[in-house]
Amino acid sequence: MKGQRKYYCPWKIKKYRPNLMTYGILALGCKTKAEGLDLITEMKEKSYTLNAEILGAMLHQACYHNNFNYVVEIMEICLRENVQPNKKFMEHLANFRKKMQKVVK
Repeated sequence: MKGQRKYYCPWKIKKYRPNLMTYGILALGCKTKAEGLDLITEMKEKSYTLNAEILGAMLHQACYHNNFNYVVEIMEICLRENVQPNKKFMEHLANFRKKMQKVVK
């Protein structure tokens, strides 16, 4: 979350508490597995529950960057945290599968 931190840190200094929508926007910028896990850890520290929209935003980045390990981690988090994937989430997975099939052929 290096890119997000420069915008996010001033909130901590001023004692602002980001809401769930803020975390959804930050999830869009999590391009690596490490950045995604950092954001999830921070959300848990603030007692926010993960949802399909936030994990879907991370999944979108993982698929866009062809980061298979990140995709698998997000799927495992869904299972661990009992997050029911929504339609958009499943579309990302289906599109990623098609994309990877083309790469393998």
